[in-house]
Amino acid sequence: MPWGKTEADLAASTAALYPDHGPRAARRLIRVPAQDYDYSADPVLALDGAHLHAPLTRGAPLPCRTPERLVTRASGITTADVAAVARQIDLTHQPACFPALLSEFLILDRALKTGAISNVTGTLPEYGTTAWRMPWQPLYLLWKAEYFPLPFREGDTDHWAFIERSRYQWQGTGEPGTPLVVSGRQLLAPTAGHALDGDLDGYARLRTGLPADTMRRLRAGARERDLLSQTLDGFGAALAQRQPLAGLQPAGDTAALIGNGDYPPPDPGGLPASDWDEWPPSTFQELRAGQLAFLDLAVVDRFGRAVNLIGDPSHFRPEMSRTMRPAHPVSGYDSDRLVELGPRLLQPARLRFDFLSATADDEADLNPGANPVCAWLLHNRLDESLVVYAPDGAALGELRVTLNDSGQHEVSWSPLPGSDVADFDQLRARSRHTYDLLNAVRSRGPQTFDAFRDTVDRTLETIDPDGPADPGLGFFLGRPLALVRTRLTMDLRGPLRTDVSWQALFDPPEPELPDYPWAIRLGEAAQADDGLVGYVLDDDYDHFETVIDPAGGSGGYLRPIGDNPSLHLNFGDHRTAVATVLLDPRAAVHATTDILATKRVFVPQEFTDQAIARMSVNFRTGPLLAATTGLRGAEDEVVETVLMPTPAGVVGNWTWTEKRGDAWEKLPILSQDQYDLPLAEPELRSGFLTLDDAAAHSRTDR
Repeated sequence: MPWGKTEADLAASTAALYPDHGPRAARRLIRVPAQDYDYSADPVLALDGAHLHAPLTRGAPLPCRTPERLVTRASGITTADVAAVARQIDLTHQPACFPALLSEFLILDRALKTGAISNVTGTLPEYGTTAWRMPWQPLYLLWKAEYFPLPFREGDTDHWAFIERSRYQWQGTGEPGTPLVVSGRQLLAPTAGHALDGDLDGYARLRTGLPADTMRRLRAGARERDLLSQTLDGFGAALAQRQPLAGLQPAGDTAALIGNGDYPPPDPGGLPASDWDEWPPSTFQELRAGQLAFLDLAVVDRFGRAVNLIGDPSHFRPEMSRTMRPAHPVSGYDSDRLVELGPRLLQPARLRFDFLSATADDEADLNPGANPVCAWLLHNRLDESLVVYAPDGAALGELRVTLNDSGQHEVSWSPLPGSDVADFDQLRARSRHTYDLLNAVRSRGPQTFDAFRDTVDRTLETIDPDGPADPGLGFFLGRPLALVRTRLTMDLRGPLRTDVSWQALFDPPEPELPDYPWAIRLGEAAQADDGLVGYVLDDDYDHFETVIDPAGGSGGYLRPIGDNPSLHLNFGDHRTAVATVLLDPRAAVHATTDILATKRVFVPQEFTDQAIARMSVNFRTGPLLAATTGLRGAEDEVVETVLMPTPAGVVGNWTWTEKRGDAWEKLPILSQDQYDLPLAEPELRSGFLTLDDAAAHSRTDR
């Protein structure tokens, strides 16, 4: 693969790799950024009431005085009374106003000794008339904490459980490691209120109808709030044996070895005092997972004064969120002082959520023309069927419950107008993954089929990113759902970080982090802007994972994702999984891991908009009496037209489609009701009432 940091370097690399071919004239190789890595932030400490919000500048202009407004008398003391003292000070070569300023200073100095200044001639200066008091201007936060590392997993035993669909919690099992004492110093700045002000501004910009006065008061209150949010910088680096300090840029061979890395330098620790002494224990932690208690916490101001915020470390109880309160404290002594820090990685990592080609499982972004959509599914409530469309929106057929020759109910396939998929097994050649999913539903019988339809229907009630659907058409239909191939991959940035202690140089311990399984939960059932309905993990088409609790009767085929999802990945041999996802393309799909930022992906519109616009909805109709007549077309030709009523609540282009021999015949409709005179003899017909532009009429502008 050609490589270069600039366009010229990339062209030179391409020419060097392919000298006989060169780039195609119609195409150009460009650099595209890969997905970002996430780096876990250090814990955050919020201070309230530390007077950090005091303004650094005055709110009004600095007052200025002209020489004629200087003080010449105060508390009975005049310029003449201080003239003898003033003459002792040499003001040669000083500005002309200095003698008057010196006299004012001497007058005010004597007047202050008599008490409050009174009977003033002139204008008093802003400063110098009262005793000066040193202001409180916080500058630093000094902190020291004791950290109790907790094992994440030992063998096949997990010591942390994924709970509440979003976070890990220690279960009280496993032996805690040796406690570590970590300390640091951070500069203070009153930025928390301004950040909250910005969040409120962003919230208001996306919504209309909010009272302007209320929003202004909220934003002003946020800016003036005496609150500081400060990260404990260096905490994670200390656990990973790194020194988060500024250093010189390396040069020569060292720079070539390090490359473009932005990592802090290693901290290998101390050495034995003598050859027969033991090595000091390593402080390296593969993972930040444990509990923390503050030992010292102080605020230092610009003048060196300090306020100790912790009188007794054993009885210091910080306010914390419910999710950080330990369910199983490592220490029974005054456990309220402990803060639980869930598992976090100590190096950059990412969860990739890529779309794959529906036919070859190649990454869609890297293969021109590849489409991740396997098929489209639509729940036809009126016919109680599941309609299947091709990736381009062409109707293929539907699954519905019918009676077989033995009088038993079964789930059968019926082709729709214009489809060449006459038999269900023919669907496999069109889309293997669509066939595998629907075959699992069909082969389990009507009860599972109804449970699947009901679960899809109830899930759509929770997905509504664009507002309410059209009440007419929406009563009969669900919404088109895309069956999409995706791949999830967990990556570390660079090589795995390992113990850098001196004793580990020649005998490094075996890392355990690559084998840790991490739960990945897809979907957000409580959010209306999440479009996931469910998914099939890898090739396990015997189960369909649903984002809500499924309807009963599926015999275990439908499984809720719930608090403990079945999808787990690690950073070792099992770092990739493929999911065949059923989703509403109008909304994103979220992937939550707790150890990384929530991933949010949309199906690109190039694969959805044209397909949805092309879809036609077919309602099985008949037998009914309807006549046909010949009407003049746009070019004065005779067009066979069906005379029948059409649904009054739904507008659109209605047509009639019926089977004539082995071919489908599509006829326009002239709408009639029971009061119209018949134009021809009616015939008994069965077929489909078809709405060709359903997408254009599925929503109303209300």
